[in-house]
Amino acid sequence: MAKFRDYFEYDEAICSVPSHRALAVFRGRTLGLLDVRLALATEPEPGQPSLAEGRIVHIDTPKTIADGAQTQHSGALTFPVIQALVKGIVTASDEQLVQAMRFFAERMKIVVEPTGCLGAAALMSRVAGLPDLRGRRVGVILSGGNVDVRRYAELLAG
Repeated sequence: MAKFRDYFEYDEAICSVPSHRALAVFRGRTLGLLDVRLALATEPEPGQPSLAEGRIVHIDTPKTIADGAQTQHSGALTFPVIQALVKGIVTASDEQLVQAMRFFAERMKIVVEPTGCLGAAALMSRVAGLPDLRGRRVGVILSGGNVDVRRYAELLAG
């Protein structure tokens, strides 16, 4: 029980949790020592109707600059996890993605791809459905290795 003391009042965005910490938290859950819940997820559109209807719902390919989020349905393996652990799903618009990409480029000199900044765009834009996170520690993973430099420049140029 003492091993899991650090996680009794723990909150962190799942996308920023290192694998060793996730294993510890889920082990504590398996042993019945921890209650684990994901409060909110940022995901492409397919997750929203599936979560709402309690089944995997197929949709048309989303029209978005976040090409990694152009899925037509939640996965058969991941959907039960989403049902069990996720309270809600929010989305970020293409405009919000570009604003986040521009913020990281201008202020932090970091290149992030549209899909790689979905969570950050939602947080920075305070999209509808997000809980009040003031005073909370929130972490978001950014990624940028999968963006064509010309396309990236076009998006930032607006």
